[in-house]
Amino acid sequence: MTIRHLGVLILFSFLTLDTVLSRPALDKAAVHADSSFQFLQHLMSCHKGENLKEIHQLKQYLRRFGYMSYVDYNTEAGVAADDDTFDELLESSLRAYQRNYNLKVTGILDSPTVQQMMEPRCGVPDIVNGSTSMLSGKKRRIEPTGINPVALYSFFRNQIWPTSKTHLTYGFLPGNLIIDRGKFSSVCRQAFAKWSAVSHFTFEEVEDYRGADIKIGFFRGAHGDGADFDGRGGILAHAFAPTAGIFHLDGDESWSTDPNADETDLESVTIHEIGHLLGLGHSSVRDAVMYPSIPRGVKKLNLHGDDIAGIRALYNL
Repeated sequence: MTIRHLGVLILFSFLTLDTVLSRPALDKAAVHADSSFQFLQHLMSCHKGENLKEIHQLKQYLRRFGYMSYVDYNTEAGVAADDDTFDELLESSLRAYQRNYNLKVTGILDSPTVQQMMEPRCGVPDIVNGSTSMLSGKKRRIEPTGINPVALYSFFRNQIWPTSKTHLTYGFLPGNLIIDRGKFSSVCRQAFAKWSAVSHFTFEEVEDYRGADIKIGFFRGAHGDGADFDGRGGILAHAFAPTAGIFHLDGDESWSTDPNADETDLESVTIHEIGHLLGLGHSSVRDAVMYPSIPRGVKKLNLHGDDIAGIRALYNL
């Protein structure tokens, strides 16, 4: 993936019926048959040393979100990025993922980990250019009470808007919207206002898409930026860190401003992606807007204290 801010296959041995039956079932309420992450269900409870069909897809998932790199790794030892072997690097990468999402660190693809990985999410990597973001690479600062971990937001490395650039314009790709223009305009206006209220930025919608600081559009599949969408379910949207000003949403998703259990809230995702446009990475705080995933039917319309602390720390406000 070339998106420096963004920073996203065979069975070698047959499974016995006992092995299949021993793998726990995923909560059906969390499963969507149309998700590109559905393969994870079939790998439930897999661990180091196993060789199972679709493990290569687990490796691709973790690579896409910044957890794995086989560059300079000892491939002569039989370790490869495109095989179906649960190797040492995969175990280490899975542990890092579990730490970031406050899961029990087992190195095993257990049920809570699968459930988390299957949630629809942002396409921006959790770890960008090898720089660990979220919780796993940080020391947690503890308040005097000894119980409240804080500052779990993260930044893209050295990517912010210039100090002289506090008024940002945004425009929509002409003929590209899959929902009513007026409705989407209202959603974006409200989403940008949330960040304006806690920072020094102001935002303005303009008709000149090409000249806008931030360009917004809906796309499907491969669309020329090296960060392909994957159809309904899976990756919802992505945005590039400053000063690229690019914000794309997956046109195959079921978007809504009042989502039911099978739809994704448009404003919640828009608020999240604006955080990336301003330079914020992902947060390990589940209630934060900058948390990487959001289940269908869920609204997250208010900035969390972690989001606010992040944007203010990033720009020394």
